[in-house]
Amino acid sequence: FKLYETYGFPFELTREICARRGVAVSEEEFGVEQQAAAKIAGDVSKFEGDLATAPYQKLLQESPGLKTAFTGYKKLEEQTQIVTILRYVKTDAGVRVESGPKVELGPGDEGEVILLRTPFYPEGGGQVGDKGQLMDDVLEGKVLALVHDVQKPVPQIIVHRVTAQRTLRVGMRVKATVNPETRRTTAYHHTATHLLNEALKRVLGPNIRQAGSLVAPDRLRYDFTHQKGLTKEEISAVEAIVNEAIQADLAVQPMERSASDIQALGATVLLGEKYGDKPRFLLIGKSGWTDPADRFSLELCGGTHVNKTGEIQTFKILKETSVAAGIRRIEAVAGPALEEMVRREEAADREALKGLIHSFIILTSKIQTVTGKPYHSVLTNIEDPDTASISEVRKHLPELRELEKSLEVVPLHDQLPVG
Repeated sequence: FKLYETYGFPFELTREICARRGVAVSEEEFGVEQQAAAKIAGDVSKFEGDLATAPYQKLLQESPGLKTAFTGYKKLEEQTQIVTILRYVKTDAGVRVESGPKVELGPGDEGEVILLRTPFYPEGGGQVGDKGQLMDDVLEGKVLALVHDVQKPVPQIIVHRVTAQRTLRVGMRVKATVNPETRRTTAYHHTATHLLNEALKRVLGPNIRQAGSLVAPDRLRYDFTHQKGLTKEEISAVEAIVNEAIQADLAVQPMERSASDIQALGATVLLGEKYGDKPRFLLIGKSGWTDPADRFSLELCGGTHVNKTGEIQTFKILKETSVAAGIRRIEAVAGPALEEMVRREEAADREALKGLIHSFIILTSKIQTVTGKPYHSVLTNIEDPDTASISEVRKHLPELRELEKSLEVVPLHDQLPVG
């Protein structure tokens, strides 16, 4: 068990190696040790979790009926009401939280707001919380608060972390408005994560398991169980499968179903997650739920997604690394985030070439000053970095870098003028 827990060495491999050498391995004792370790980890996790949720448990004790209804699967705006406010008060000892029916947030104050109903998706399942605004429900365009993050510290309530722009009071009616762009780009990455999960199984084998994830508007991160790094060919194969699924414009359809359908339909689940009696299934396939057997993937997921895979447009793996023994990590981008990343990289390369040209001019000017003769310049062969093709820019970058290094290393009196 120590090989498994400390070094991530699979139990199956230990059993196979020992069998070859005639050494007996007790699966029963391994299970006992695994349960004991899980209990210790669970006790620590529960203690830390109790500390984090204590203020919200207190709220529920004071207001037993306190509950937030999530409406964000179908809409991004909701006419709603503030039912609780928690105000952050900075002190020398740290931050104190005030709550109660008379607590308010004034302009510039930071705190948390609990709403009766909300379209804001709270962080969960690897997906980051929504961002947006709380608006005046009567005066169009009047911003009451900026929503920076959304969490679900206990199952009953959703908490909005805000900076007030105007006074907020318990009982106020507001229009909760999710930023549509961040929701949309986050959805691209969440659906792409499902496509990636299935693609990895098809390339590496069905035994890989998700070991963590991050789904954000600008990127995704996916951790999975695997004993060695992926080859270039495997990465290319995974990328190709994901992009083929995107080009196929498959239907992406969520549906709440009985928990008994998990096994019946062969849905992928995340080990350790609790899904309840009626979990939310997410099916990706050509025919959707009309023919669930003809599918690309089927997982249990409470996150937000695109309606068709074609909305994602494109997918690119940025890097694949190790994060622990037996755990690999893929970082990737999809949709407009990939386009934006390409634009940033191109702009950075153009600026780098401009800087190198400037440095080269200064160095050659010094040489001419010392020698009194013109120095042969390679700059006549380089196009304007602002208008040249990016392939030309990237061709000249390493050339100029090497030339700049050689000019900086050789003393000026040793520079040989040409012409």
